[in-house]
Parts: sequence; C-alpha cells; structure tokens
Amino acid sequence: MCFSLFLVFILSPLSFALLQSVEGYALISGQIVLGTLVASFVGPNHAFMQTLFPAKTRYTGIAMSFCIGMAITGGSIPMLLTYLIDMSHNLYVPAFVLMAYAAFAGVVLLATGSSCGEQHQPKEQKEYQQDLAS
Repeated sequence: MCFSLFLVFILSPLSFALLQSVEGYALISGQIVLGTLVASFVGPNHAFMQTLFPAKTRYTGIAMSFCIGMAITGGSIPMLLTYLIDMSHNLYVPAFVLMAYAAFAGVVLLATGSSCGEQHQPKEQKEYQQDLAS
C-alpha cells in the first residue's frame, strides 16, 4: 500500500497532464493511469481497515468511518476543487489534492504502526498466534 501511495504522489500530475491533451489516446491513457493509481490504494484500504477494529465492532466501525469520510469528502471536494481551480486558474489542483491525500494516508499508515513491507494483523489474531506458539 505504501508503494501505491508513493506512485499516486508521483504520477498524479502526469495523469492530469494527459487528461488535458486534445488527443484521444492521451485522454484514455490519462484515465487508465488515474484509475489504476486510485484503485491501487483504495482496493487494499478495506482489508487494512479490517485490522483496525476489534471483531465485535468491526463492521460498525468500518461502516461509520467509511460513510462519514465519504460524506465529508464526497460532498465537499467537488465544490472545493471547482473553487480552487476558478481562483488559481490551475487545472492541476485535483492532482495536488490527490498528492495531499496520498501524503496523509502515508502518515496514517505510519501512525498506526504499519510498516510498508509487513502485513498488518488484528490484535486478536496476534494474540491467538502467540498463544499457539507457546
């Protein structure tokens, strides 16, 4: 997940540069790059969130955090991006917002104690594996 966040941070401006082209192949390439980048860190996000909540409240916690996050960002980001593009006359503002989200998600991964090469496990699973080992 860390590698995909790094790619989003680096390649977002490229995908938006391709989206500003007038040629069809460049537009399609920009959509493919952008879709692949977003899917690369949104896809494993649900599996990562499974490890953050205890089993009794797991689905409630995931549903609440997902719905609140989508309500805040899904409702306000289009309005905010439109305003920022209008004020700055810079069509790369959405790329900068994606870069900021990638940086924020990287900080969250580090804050939760998840290292980029190791699989994050729920607390109950770690305790279970320790009990089996002893």
